[in-house]
Amino acid sequence: MFSPLGRQVREGPCTGKTHVIRYIASNRPERTTVLITAEQVTMLGRYMLLARTLQPSIVVPRMSIGRPLP
Repeated sequence: MFSPLGRQVREGPCTGKTHVIRYIASNRPERTTVLITAEQVTMLGRYMLLARTLQPSIVVPRMSIGRPLP
């Protein structure tokens, strides 16, 4: 279960992380998806503040997904 403070998905390869992110981004219109690039990770605090403001939301570092989201 996800806590109100959020959750970091850190599992090994082939565990469905990308599928979960794609599902939430594509099929849950009430959620805000914030995609950030590897270069923007240095400003993660700002993006987390944005995500908290726009909640419910999910923050996805672009390096964690192989291809662009639909």
